[in-house]
Amino acid sequence: WYKHTEGTFSGDLEYKGNLNLQAQVDFHDLTDFNNQIFIKQMAGRGKANLKVTGKTQDFDVSGDFVSDSAWAYQFYSSNFKANFSAANYISHQKGTLDLDIKSGFGWTVPYDSCKAWISLDGFDIFFDSAWALHNDYNLNFNGQVNTEKEIQPLEIKNFKLFYRGQNFENKLPILVDIREEDLDFKQVLLSSNQGEIKVSGTVTYEE
Repeated sequence: WYKHTEGTFSGDLEYKGNLNLQAQVDFHDLTDFNNQIFIKQMAGRGKANLKVTGKTQDFDVSGDFVSDSAWAYQFYSSNFKANFSAANYISHQKGTLDLDIKSGFGWTVPYDSCKAWISLDGFDIFFDSAWALHNDYNLNFNGQVNTEKEIQPLEIKNFKLFYRGQNFENKLPILVDIREEDLDFKQVLLSSNQGEIKVSGTVTYEE
């Protein structure tokens, strides 16, 4: 047990050698892990199947996570699935994270389906491809974020939004600082056949 988390484990563990463990973990309250990983604010619940192998000092982890109620900042889903794999978990995490998310909203904007294919390399997280679908819009983007420091700089390199018959694209990389209490939009300039939209300022995580 850890606070509101419980799990069952099986396999082999050597303190100075190799390990080969399987685990089923129930997360009854994800707020227990706030500020403990690169996602500073999260809530909800979920279940994970984990496989841990390799050296005890620097192991590899793979598995899946599902939830019927997951929050991250102001992004919510009632149907969340993730598959992940990370080598050298202690020293320098390198791997992949695939997300399949349905039925939810982000900052009150609803979506029907989201998917993302993500690469992990230490503190750098690369959104190799990501999209979101809704009756009113279709969004595609890629980019990266660095999670080493408290303020996490996000750069979206390619942004394409189709909204109610109109296309929007970024002319410059979109730059956003992810901070503990809010998002700080440093550089956002979108163009369409009707003109340009410039966004600046902050958005908090509060309702």
